[in-house]
Amino acid sequence: LAAARESFELVFIDAPYKNDLSTEVLGILARTRLLAPGGWIVVEQSKRAPQMPPAPAGIENVSSATIGDHRIAFYRRPERAPSES
Repeated sequence: LAAARESFELVFIDAPYKNDLSTEVLGILARTRLLAPGGWIVVEQSKRAPQMPPAPAGIENVSSATIGDHRIAFYRRPERAPSES
């Protein structure tokens, strides 16, 4: 998809709880520009996961919440990179 220059405005990451690759997937989204400017990422994890994935460069963490056994985190790519402001 990245080679075809596809981009998405909304991406859901719901990795298997025993092999949580959320941090790695966030990094891929940041590096490949698969997430469109202004696009959102929603990450679902077990609340037992050690921590919410850190936002990679070019992606900002907006908020997170724990609901039952799940942690939901929201990230977004700014409309413009800070150097473009």
